[in-house]
Amino acid sequence: MEDRDLILRARRGDVDAFNMLVSRWGKPIYNYLLKQVRQREDALDLSQATFLKAYRNLGRLQEIDRFPL
Repeated sequence: MEDRDLILRARRGDVDAFNMLVSRWGKPIYNYLLKQVRQREDALDLSQATFLKAYRNLGRLQEIDRFPL
């Protein structure tokens, strides 16, 4: 399933669709943050904060097709 479809489903309240996005993007985002902060716990905290913010703001995402960029 494409990210776009998962985002649209998550916007309608499908928590499983959002969890699939987290599963897909969790490791790459964590690894990126780990390179930036160089502390595992900090990278984990920032990853969680990132996904929480993403969940809260799904309805405001205007360019769904650009999500992975």
